[in-house]
Amino acid sequence: MSDTYDYDVFISYSSADRPWAIKLYESLQEKGIKPFLDQKRLDVGKPWEPALAKAVQTSQHLIVLWSDHAEQSRWVGRELGVFEAIVDPALGGHIGEDRRFIFLMLEGENPAYTSMQTLSDLREANAYAGGADAVEPGCWQGVVKKLVDAIRANDPSVPLPVVVLAMTQQELGELDPNEKPDFGSSVNTLLHDVGIGTIEALAQYYGPQRTDWRPFGSQLNIQQILDNLLDAINLDITQKKNPSPPFRWAPIENDFWTDLQAARGQLPQFLSSRSVIVIDPIALYHERIYRRLVLLSKCFESEKAIIMVLTPFLMPPPLRHLNTLVEQRGTPFFDTYYSPPVPYNVTSATLGVNISDEKEVKRLLRVSLGQQVYSKGPALPPPPYLRQ
Repeated sequence: MSDTYDYDVFISYSSADRPWAIKLYESLQEKGIKPFLDQKRLDVGKPWEPALAKAVQTSQHLIVLWSDHAEQSRWVGRELGVFEAIVDPALGGHIGEDRRFIFLMLEGENPAYTSMQTLSDLREANAYAGGADAVEPGCWQGVVKKLVDAIRANDPSVPLPVVVLAMTQQELGELDPNEKPDFGSSVNTLLHDVGIGTIEALAQYYGPQRTDWRPFGSQLNIQQILDNLLDAINLDITQKKNPSPPFRWAPIENDFWTDLQAARGQLPQFLSSRSVIVIDPIALYHERIYRRLVLLSKCFESEKAIIMVLTPFLMPPPLRHLNTLVEQRGTPFFDTYYSPPVPYNVTSATLGVNISDEKEVKRLLRVSLGQQVYSKGPALPPPPYLRQ
């Protein structure tokens, strides 16, 4: 997404077509697109019309879910008018290659906008009558792909494949919290030992989607955390004298979880480019999550993989206070550790902060000394997941 816009795309729809709008919103999010949907984004208590007008203006593209209901909708008409005023030269706006009017036709015709990009697959498949939940998956997948291709047509950013190995709330409910596995304690025992309490207390940190998982006991889910981090990195990149292209998340396809062959087919993208794997450690109790971790095992041998195991609870206050001390009093010595430059072109020591057991001392020694022994050239800094 360009820095000029807050959203990749604004979804305009009639309230009668809300299930289709929500389905599209979620599908675009899964593809790493940042959409605006009124019921998801409007702040409670704020005026509705000004907020919508601003969202239309700060969205790079507009997708209209067209139906007979949309044709009669006052709000769809207004959203069309605001966007049209921006991009239509006849109305004083400026049309450019970076902004698109896209009509996703559910039913009916739209003769007033025949010159705009139109996608008619759903209408031709007579999918509208059956409802959003009944649309044939292959048809829907094809529609979403075409929309993403149109949205990304002029996107110069570099895709970062990302997968979140976390449970959904439903999968959490499938666990037997009292069952003791052969690799360790039961879920209930572990939750008691780490201070979370019970599996019921843990459930609040999960949701219907894997990206709903909230690590660190945070108010933000993992997708929001990753988005904020990537935004900060991209800001650093764009402020350099000779900036490199920014990054964007490229979430793994849904069939990674439902089709083993499809999951294997997606592995090469994690090995051929810089990629990110985020792991919820408690999710490893679930066999489905563990099997996908096994599938991704070769990523642990790849210098391009960034693998992060995140705690389900916040760092204890004593360690947080010590971290703050080291970060503030230790500047500039620890700056590269806490805020590594992008791209990483700095020679630095293998560094650990606030190590609290011998296992971490041993790990850092083996990583650093092993690089010196086996490297034919100068030792490279360890991968990001080993440096944290």
